[in-house]
Amino acid sequence: TNTIITAASSGTSTVVYTAGGSDASNRQSLRDLRVTGATGGTGNNNSGILFSGGSMGYFTIENIVSTNNAGHGLVSNLAPASATLTDVIITGSAFSNNGSAGIRTASHSVDGFNLTNSTFTSNSGLGLAFNTSDNATAQIGGVTLNGVTFSGNISGINNTADLYAFRMLGNMSLTNVDFLGSTGRGLFGLYLLGGYVNQASAPAIGTVILNDVTVSGTYTSAGISFLGYSNLAGVSMADVVLNTTVPTADRGHMRLSGVAGTLDLGNTAFGGTCLLYTSPSPRDRG
Repeated sequence: TNTIITAASSGTSTVVYTAGGSDASNRQSLRDLRVTGATGGTGNNNSGILFSGGSMGYFTIENIVSTNNAGHGLVSNLAPASATLTDVIITGSAFSNNGSAGIRTASHSVDGFNLTNSTFTSNSGLGLAFNTSDNATAQIGGVTLNGVTFSGNISGINNTADLYAFRMLGNMSLTNVDFLGSTGRGLFGLYLLGGYVNQASAPAIGTVILNDVTVSGTYTSAGISFLGYSNLAGVSMADVVLNTTVPTADRGHMRLSGVAGTLDLGNTAFGGTCLLYTSPSPRDRG
């Protein structure tokens, strides 16, 4: 991160990719840089790193600091809505003080997203967000986080979560992940959504593993939320600690909305008094 690159002009992202690698052995790589200074607004085109085009993938992002960009730290804005972002590896990187999300994927599918030893700090929007435009045909899967910390993000009013995934139908694994609280405006630490449909026709969740996950600090609605799933049997939890400060009396450490099936909490430890609350409507996002 001794080399610093800044955006060439207002309204342009600092680093732009219009194509990915050709396969897992021939990747697009970005290493050892500080990416900063994108200005002109808080959208996709004002971000530190932008993926823009059709389906693409095979990216390696290593030892990158994306900070103080007016938009997102990194954003994938692929089109059309049927496009897929494939096989992204991010390691040893920091996304901080950006005007929107730390990392955002817009209205498309994700198949393979591996994030290790990285931090999301003081971003104005969400920390890490998949399918934030809520494309009802997209699918998110193959997501792995290991050694990741979220802290002090979400200063926008009722911004949803530090880690948000809409149409999270594939597999997800979180190991040694800490959610340390928003600035007081974030609803959830972890928020996984199957879809905004009635419970009877909602999809089942994929295989979701939460291992050594801690949620603390302040979130206004709950530490963890599952919304719109017909079956939560695919979720396993081990050494999860929920010790969230929730300022609203009728909220709690975990929120279940529009879900069915059995949720195995394993040896999850709950702090405080209001442990879990349910909401009947899968469209109730708060």
